[in-house]
Amino acid sequence: MQIKAWLYFWALGLIWGSSFLFIRVGVSELHPFHVVLIRTGIAAVGLCLVIILGRKRIPRDKGLLIKIALVGLGNVAIPFTLISWGEQSIDSGLAAVLQATAALFGLIVAHFFFVDERITQQRAIGIILGFIGVAVLMSRNWQDGQLVVGSLLGGLAIVGASVFYATATTLGRKVMQGEVEPIV
Repeated sequence: MQIKAWLYFWALGLIWGSSFLFIRVGVSELHPFHVVLIRTGIAAVGLCLVIILGRKRIPRDKGLLIKIALVGLGNVAIPFTLISWGEQSIDSGLAAVLQATAALFGLIVAHFFFVDERITQQRAIGIILGFIGVAVLMSRNWQDGQLVVGSLLGGLAIVGASVFYATATTLGRKVMQGEVEPIV
Protein backbone atom coordinates (compact mmCIF):
# COMPACT_ATOMS: atom_id res chain seq x y z
CA MET A 1 0.00 0.00 0.00
CA GLN A 2 2.83 2.41 0.74
CA ILE A 3 4.20 2.17 -2.82
CA LYS A 4 0.72 2.79 -4.21
CA ALA A 5 0.36 5.88 -2.00
CA TRP A 6 3.71 7.21 -3.25
CA LEU A 7 2.67 6.61 -6.85
CA TYR A 8 -0.52 8.61 -6.26
CA PHE A 9 1.53 11.34 -4.58
CA TRP A 10 3.93 11.62 -7.52
CA ALA A 11 1.11 11.45 -10.08
CA LEU A 12 -0.72 14.25 -8.31
CA GLY A 13 2.47 16.33 -8.16
CA LEU A 14 3.03 15.79 -11.87
CA ILE A 15 -0.54 16.78 -12.71
CA TRP A 16 -0.57 19.87 -10.48
CA GLY A 17 2.95 20.93 -11.33
CA SER A 18 2.49 20.59 -15.06
CA SER A 19 -0.61 22.79 -14.93
CA PHE A 20 1.64 25.83 -14.49
CA LEU A 21 3.54 24.93 -17.65
CA PHE A 22 0.31 24.45 -19.60
CA ILE A 23 -1.08 27.75 -18.29
CA ARG A 24 2.10 29.53 -19.42
CA VAL A 25 1.81 27.97 -22.87
CA GLY A 26 -1.90 28.80 -22.97
CA VAL A 27 -1.53 32.48 -22.08
CA SER A 28 1.12 32.89 -24.76
CA GLU A 29 -1.59 32.13 -27.34
CA LEU A 30 -4.90 32.95 -25.63
CA HIS A 31 -6.32 35.64 -23.36
CA PRO A 32 -6.01 34.63 -19.67
CA PHE A 33 -9.81 34.53 -19.31
CA HIS A 34 -10.04 32.04 -22.17
CA VAL A 35 -7.48 29.83 -20.44
CA VAL A 36 -9.57 29.98 -17.25
CA LEU A 37 -12.74 29.19 -19.20
CA ILE A 38 -11.13 26.14 -20.81
CA ARG A 39 -9.67 24.88 -17.50
CA THR A 40 -12.90 25.27 -15.56
CA GLY A 41 -14.99 23.89 -18.43
CA ILE A 42 -12.94 20.70 -18.61
CA ALA A 43 -13.00 20.37 -14.82
CA ALA A 44 -16.77 20.96 -14.68
CA VAL A 45 -17.44 18.19 -17.20
CA GLY A 46 -15.18 15.81 -15.26
CA LEU A 47 -16.73 16.65 -11.90
CA CYS A 48 -20.27 16.33 -13.29
CA LEU A 49 -19.39 12.85 -14.53
CA VAL A 50 -18.00 11.90 -11.11
CA ILE A 51 -21.11 13.24 -9.37
CA ILE A 52 -23.51 11.51 -11.77
CA LEU A 53 -21.67 8.18 -11.94
CA GLY A 54 -21.05 8.22 -8.19
CA ARG A 55 -24.71 9.07 -7.53
CA LYS A 56 -23.74 11.94 -5.26
CA ARG A 57 -26.47 14.07 -3.74
CA ILE A 58 -26.56 17.64 -5.03
CA PRO A 59 -27.87 20.06 -2.38
CA ARG A 60 -31.11 21.93 -3.04
CA ASP A 61 -30.89 24.38 -0.14
CA LYS A 62 -30.46 27.92 -1.53
CA GLY A 63 -28.26 29.06 1.36
CA LEU A 64 -25.93 26.10 0.96
CA LEU A 65 -25.76 26.61 -2.82
CA ILE A 66 -24.74 30.24 -2.23
CA LYS A 67 -21.99 29.08 0.14
CA ILE A 68 -20.77 26.55 -2.44
CA ALA A 69 -20.79 29.23 -5.15
CA LEU A 70 -18.80 31.66 -2.97
CA VAL A 71 -16.24 29.01 -2.08
CA GLY A 72 -15.99 28.09 -5.77
CA LEU A 73 -15.48 31.73 -6.69
CA GLY A 74 -12.72 32.17 -4.10
CA ASN A 75 -11.15 28.76 -4.59
CA VAL A 76 -11.35 28.42 -8.38
CA ALA A 77 -12.51 31.36 -10.50
CA ILE A 78 -10.51 34.17 -8.87
CA PRO A 79 -7.26 32.22 -8.28
CA PHE A 80 -7.32 30.67 -11.76
CA THR A 81 -7.75 34.14 -13.24
CA LEU A 82 -4.94 35.62 -11.14
CA ILE A 83 -2.60 32.75 -12.01
CA SER A 84 -3.35 32.98 -15.73
CA TRP A 85 -2.90 36.75 -15.70
CA GLY A 86 0.29 36.52 -13.63
CA GLU A 87 1.88 33.89 -15.85
CA GLN A 88 1.87 36.31 -18.75
CA SER A 89 4.86 38.01 -17.13
CA ILE A 90 6.63 35.36 -15.02
CA ASP A 91 7.87 31.88 -15.84
CA SER A 92 5.88 28.81 -14.87
CA GLY A 93 8.50 27.49 -12.44
CA LEU A 94 8.39 30.67 -10.38
CA ALA A 95 4.59 30.64 -10.52
CA ALA A 96 4.52 27.09 -9.13
CA VAL A 97 6.89 27.99 -6.29
CA LEU A 98 4.99 31.18 -5.44
CA GLN A 99 1.76 29.17 -5.40
CA ALA A 100 3.22 27.20 -2.51
CA THR A 101 2.58 30.25 -0.33
CA ALA A 102 -1.02 29.01 -0.12
CA ALA A 103 0.14 26.74 2.71
CA LEU A 104 1.65 29.71 4.56
CA PHE A 105 -1.49 31.78 4.15
CA GLY A 106 -3.56 28.74 5.11
CA LEU A 107 -1.82 28.59 8.48
CA ILE A 108 -2.49 32.27 9.08
CA VAL A 109 -6.15 32.20 8.04
CA ALA A 110 -6.88 28.95 9.94
CA HIS A 111 -5.41 30.50 13.09
CA PHE A 112 -8.35 32.92 13.20
CA PHE A 113 -11.10 30.39 12.40
CA PHE A 114 -10.16 27.21 14.26
CA VAL A 115 -9.15 26.76 17.89
CA ASP A 116 -7.10 23.67 17.03
CA GLU A 117 -5.11 25.47 14.31
CA ARG A 118 -3.28 28.09 16.36
CA ILE A 119 0.07 29.42 15.22
CA THR A 120 2.69 28.00 17.55
CA GLN A 121 6.23 29.30 17.85
CA GLN A 122 7.45 26.59 15.45
CA ARG A 123 4.74 27.43 12.93
CA ALA A 124 5.53 31.15 13.22
CA ILE A 125 9.19 30.45 12.47
CA GLY A 126 8.16 28.31 9.49
CA ILE A 127 5.86 31.05 8.18
CA ILE A 128 8.57 33.70 8.53
CA LEU A 129 11.16 31.51 6.78
CA GLY A 130 8.64 30.72 4.05
CA PHE A 131 7.95 34.38 3.38
CA ILE A 132 11.68 35.16 3.41
CA GLY A 133 12.05 32.52 0.70
CA VAL A 134 9.27 34.17 -1.30
CA ALA A 135 10.97 37.55 -0.91
CA VAL A 136 14.23 36.07 -2.20
CA LEU A 137 12.41 34.62 -5.22
CA MET A 138 10.62 37.90 -5.85
CA SER A 139 13.96 39.74 -5.72
CA ARG A 140 14.45 38.47 -9.27
CA ASN A 141 12.20 41.40 -10.19
CA TRP A 142 15.15 43.77 -9.63
CA GLN A 143 17.51 44.05 -12.57
CA ASP A 144 20.42 46.48 -12.46
CA GLY A 145 18.77 48.33 -9.58
CA GLN A 146 15.53 48.77 -11.53
CA LEU A 147 12.22 47.22 -10.56
CA VAL A 148 10.70 45.14 -13.34
CA VAL A 149 7.09 46.09 -12.63
CA GLY A 150 5.43 43.60 -14.99
CA SER A 151 7.04 40.57 -13.41
CA LEU A 152 6.52 41.98 -9.91
CA LEU A 153 2.80 42.38 -10.60
CA GLY A 154 2.68 38.89 -12.11
CA GLY A 155 4.30 37.44 -9.00
CA LEU A 156 1.95 39.37 -6.74
CA ALA A 157 -1.01 38.03 -8.73
CA ILE A 158 0.18 34.46 -8.07
CA VAL A 159 0.62 35.22 -4.36
CA GLY A 160 -2.85 36.82 -4.39
CA ALA A 161 -4.22 33.57 -5.82
CA SER A 162 -2.62 31.78 -2.87
CA VAL A 163 -4.42 34.11 -0.46
CA PHE A 164 -7.73 33.31 -2.15
CA TYR A 165 -7.01 29.56 -2.07
CA ALA A 166 -6.15 29.66 1.64
CA THR A 167 -9.11 31.84 2.60
CA ALA A 168 -11.73 30.02 0.53
CA THR A 169 -10.52 26.59 1.62
CA THR A 170 -10.56 27.59 5.28
CA LEU A 171 -13.96 29.26 5.05
CA GLY A 172 -15.29 26.28 3.11
CA ARG A 173 -14.17 23.99 5.90
CA LYS A 174 -15.70 26.30 8.49
CA VAL A 175 -19.13 26.87 6.93
CA MET A 176 -19.77 23.65 5.00
CA GLN A 177 -18.15 20.90 7.05
CA GLY A 178 -20.59 18.01 7.29
CA GLU A 179 -23.21 19.74 5.13
CA VAL A 180 -22.08 18.54 1.71
CA GLU A 181 -19.72 15.94 0.26
CA PRO A 182 -16.38 17.53 -0.73
CA ILE A 183 -16.67 16.33 -4.35
CA VAL A 184 -19.86 18.39 -4.73
